[in-house]
Amino acid sequence: MKLKKTLVDRSKNKLLHHTPYVDLYQSEKGFFYCQRKNVNSIAALCFRYNNGSVDFLVHYQQMPQIAEKIYSTDFYPCPITGGFDGNELPIECAVREVYEEGGLKINETNFVAMTKTVVSTQMNEQVFHFLFDVTGIIQEKPKTDGSYFEQFAENKWTPVKEIKNIIFNENNVKLSSLHVCYLLWLKYNENKNNK
Repeated sequence: MKLKKTLVDRSKNKLLHHTPYVDLYQSEKGFFYCQRKNVNSIAALCFRYNNGSVDFLVHYQQMPQIAEKIYSTDFYPCPITGGFDGNELPIECAVREVYEEGGLKINETNFVAMTKTVVSTQMNEQVFHFLFDVTGIIQEKPKTDGSYFEQFAENKWTPVKEIKNIIFNENNVKLSSLHVCYLLWLKYNENKNNK
């Protein structure tokens, strides 16, 4: 079946339900989708070289309302994440979030790699996945934005072997962005070793 190519006119999408954090829309063609407040977001995985090995900053935050969640305090591993503020560029958002949630004051010189994905078929959110080398940066206590999720979140420096166990253990629940960011590191490491 061949679809006729037509321009998308989002002004014709109908808002069905509004909340402070997420809206439900129906497109002109009848497709339903969710849109979060900030629409797009970032996921950032920071790594550092430590005595000949590599550690990754894994961010643990409360699980969303999924079947595996038993207690309100159940945490799951993620990279640092966050939504854009205003007209922020993706790199600006990532730098801000890494400081806010990770306590690491970075800038664009720490940037290693980036890729972009779509969250799901039911949302219009794109995630900009970043990889940052934070070797030598002194970590401060994270400031957080005061939100419910951030006030209880924790960070843990995690060696390569442990992050592999987190990512590749089929029984572990983890944010899919952690996979994507780790793939960025694998590619970076492969390129670095081939030089």
